[in-house]
Amino acid sequence: MASRHRHQLRQYLDTHKNRKSSPEASSPGSSSRSSRAVDYLSRRKVPTKIVGRASINDLPDEILLKIFGYLDAQGLLTAGQICQRWKALANDNFLWNKICERFAAIPTVSRQQQQQQQEARGERLPASHWKKMCLKKCEEERNKRAFKLLGKVNPYSGIPKNAEKAIKSAGISFQLSMVDRQGKENPLYSRDIFYHCMCLSVRWYDLQVLPLKEICNVKIFSCNPLFFMSDGRPYSNSPYQRSLLMSFDLKWEDYKRTAAPIGADDMVDLYSLPQGLLVAVWKADSELAFVSVGLHLNGLLQKCLKGNPTEIYTVPAHKIRPDDIDSKYGLHDYSCTIEFRTMRQSIWHYQFRNLYCKADKMGPGFAEFPIIRRDVPSDHAMLPKKLNFPWKTEAFKGTVENGIWLDVTVMDEKKEIFWHKSSAVKITSQMMQSNLNFEFTNQEIFHITCADDKGKIYMEMSQNDQKEFFIIVLDLMLSLVAVNDWFGTKYS
Repeated sequence: MASRHRHQLRQYLDTHKNRKSSPEASSPGSSSRSSRAVDYLSRRKVPTKIVGRASINDLPDEILLKIFGYLDAQGLLTAGQICQRWKALANDNFLWNKICERFAAIPTVSRQQQQQQQEARGERLPASHWKKMCLKKCEEERNKRAFKLLGKVNPYSGIPKNAEKAIKSAGISFQLSMVDRQGKENPLYSRDIFYHCMCLSVRWYDLQVLPLKEICNVKIFSCNPLFFMSDGRPYSNSPYQRSLLMSFDLKWEDYKRTAAPIGADDMVDLYSLPQGLLVAVWKADSELAFVSVGLHLNGLLQKCLKGNPTEIYTVPAHKIRPDDIDSKYGLHDYSCTIEFRTMRQSIWHYQFRNLYCKADKMGPGFAEFPIIRRDVPSDHAMLPKKLNFPWKTEAFKGTVENGIWLDVTVMDEKKEIFWHKSSAVKITSQMMQSNLNFEFTNQEIFHITCADDKGKIYMEMSQNDQKEFFIIVLDLMLSLVAVNDWFGTKYS
């Protein structure tokens, strides 16, 4: 077989040599086609005799290209990850030419003109030229459509009015990747996505998950599809880009020894991890039940569409606007929006405005902004629903009574978001003595604390005879380091 292929190649080269001086061979198109054929045949690997059982690796390139022609874009991208030979074939310009015409809206005439210009300069198109052009064009169109939908900023929340619509138009979903001790990623794809006033909630659960003791790192990615139908919906098998949104190392046994659950019921314990991640663990076997996260909508679309799989996209830094006239610059006219919610529903949300810090409220490292005062009954706020945290997986569901999800957004006097936080929090209680109508009685007081290095929310609640919650104390504390960095001040 090998000698027959060599004989055919020799015959073709001799024929081409004899036709080289003919008038037909002098035309530019004929010359370019002949040169490409000679170049291909001269580089073509002559098949060798197959000994033993044949495999797909024994197929010549022509046959593999024919097979790859039946694959869609996602199939070609997957095939290109098998080996170097398949990568070169899956990137072939002939295959991606058809995909460009269907998804990237690059006219056939434009592609032909570009190829002719390259040939006129004696150059050849790179092997993956049309693949790169197709993916780049689809990415640009998707981003242009999504960012155009954002619209103006909502003065109530400081978030673009159409943030939810823009994220949905881009077809964004979310992936939880748990990295084991061997460095292998074990992905879970989001089961639920719920949108709220300031955040969106994402939940992952599956019957087959990595054991907690095997997890070394946790990452959250956005999955951003590239190919869309005429009605704006992404194709179910569309290739997608990943953008890293969150990453942190996790040693579960060490974490469990130092952290207590924020809530529990008969079946699960809830743990609040860094960056707003909530992990539910089965009480029966101490393995993973589900994972949930609250992602603040502020800058989320930019992080999804402008990020990459290895680095979290950094939103442009805030520009400091110094003020030499206002002696209390950065300590007044804040607004704070707070929302209690479950994964699906809002329980209570309210915005407190015109917050300021008095001189006697400047503590060590923090500026305190009283919002609801214990001794001013008119400040107290009643919650319309009971605070609890419902959950579910594929097989079970339940309700944790002593946990709730809390979203906080703080805006400065120029309506720019200064601090935001989304996290599951624990509701603790203790008996305190109170003076009511000159009679001392014991009253159960419930406490909630939510904090990071930039700010802190502290809350106290009480219950009446109907078991309705009333917020009797609400304090906002902001780090003076964060205030100085934001406003260019020098408070201490």
